[in-house]
Amino acid sequence: MKLLSTMLVLMLAAIPICAQDDAPADPGRAAFDAGVQAYNAESFTEAKAKFTEALEAYPDNPTVLTWLGTTCYELKAWDEAIEHLTAATEADPDYDVALNNLGNAYLEKGTPLLEPDRQGAIALLNQAVAAYERAIEINPKYFFPVYNLAITHSRLRDWDKAFNRFHDAIALKPDDPDVHKSFGRALKDADEHEKAAPRYEEAARLNPSCSDCFVQLGWLRSKLAQWGEAEVAYAAAIRIDSGIFDAHLGHGIALYSQGKHEPARDALQRATTLRDDSFEAWYNLGLSADALGDLPLAETAYSTASPLNDADPACLNNLGVVIYKQDRPCDAIEHFRAAMAADDSYVKAFINLGLALEGCGEDETEALEHWRATVEKFPREASAHCGLANALYRKGEVNQALPEYLQCLQYDTNNVEAHNNVGLIYMERDQLDEALAHFRQGLAQDANYVPALNNLGVLYEKQGKIEEAKAQYKKAIEVDPNYEKAKENLRRLEDN
Repeated sequence: MKLLSTMLVLMLAAIPICAQDDAPADPGRAAFDAGVQAYNAESFTEAKAKFTEALEAYPDNPTVLTWLGTTCYELKAWDEAIEHLTAATEADPDYDVALNNLGNAYLEKGTPLLEPDRQGAIALLNQAVAAYERAIEINPKYFFPVYNLAITHSRLRDWDKAFNRFHDAIALKPDDPDVHKSFGRALKDADEHEKAAPRYEEAARLNPSCSDCFVQLGWLRSKLAQWGEAEVAYAAAIRIDSGIFDAHLGHGIALYSQGKHEPARDALQRATTLRDDSFEAWYNLGLSADALGDLPLAETAYSTASPLNDADPACLNNLGVVIYKQDRPCDAIEHFRAAMAADDSYVKAFINLGLALEGCGEDETEALEHWRATVEKFPREASAHCGLANALYRKGEVNQALPEYLQCLQYDTNNVEAHNNVGLIYMERDQLDEALAHFRQGLAQDANYVPALNNLGVLYEKQGKIEEAKAQYKKAIEVDPNYEKAKENLRRLEDN
């Protein structure tokens, strides 16, 4: 999410030149006054020309040099700004305004270099530090160099010094929302999220129209998994400005994370309207639509997201999943393969590809070989062993399937499907005690797992416990009225 660029405050003094009413016209003073007027009108090129003209009349005047240097700063002519502001401080070493503005010029020149030339940037930022510290030494109550020094230490990632200076700045101007906001940003950049949030809250209290304060607060609350508070913050940002993409995106994610899938979908659809090239917006829209069971919308969302970031395996995998859920396993295969190609350690895609190959049913051998390869690649992945076991069981290779199910349970003792299937194999071998133990362990994890309820009924029948068997079949039917195996078994017992 975007962060506010901190504005550096420039303080300028009037030129200390006094002319008598009856004195002849002073072209240098006239040029200076015209420069001030142009500067205030933000006509900086004209202002620079007038201050240059005034400087010819007053070549060593620190005020003229400061105005000229500051005008160059506004024109982003950093070297010229530094030259003139340095001359101003040499002409008057105690000129705190010139020192503050000199620090600003060094800071702005150095900041863009932090990535390409960090050492060069650090040298320039250290020059800024020196200028601000000298200004503070001259005038400890001078707010701007204190504030700007805090920002400079933040750029240098010298967090303790930055935080100390922000505290000093707040002591000088406790009701300045920008100081609290900048402090919040520094804390956020330092990964001090819990401490950053109250700063943004204070900035928002002092400036209730600060939409960015609420956006950043929402982001921080999301990072802290405080989804309710994040939802409130993002909603506040949207009330201030309904066109903020980050607010709608964050709002949607916060709603989704609380299980509020319908409003989450609506918020994320608004986000995609504001920015149709956002992977995050389309991806999260896919999540919320899938959660609502709106599989066509989820497919559209994931299909739109995947070209925007074709290296994201989760999106490709999820696209395959929603296609698979729409009874199109053959179409899902290519997306699972793409997810595997994007990240060959993304185990979910390997598991889902196995299921899709089985569902497609075109080549049973291909599915079995895929499961074998998946187990070899992920030997500690329970679902891989379970998938291989299921494939072997369907082929009638029960003796090979059983150890794979047991391997699955070694890595996932709560796997209900594996417990059920192990129980089924033991029951087929008439090892009823072992079968009973696995059926019960599975149902202890999921008391409504219908296949295990039905199979436990079959086991009770084998033991001659007819009433217990009927009870299990009835419970299976109660959970799933369409489960035909349990209905047939119950009918058979009741007919007898």
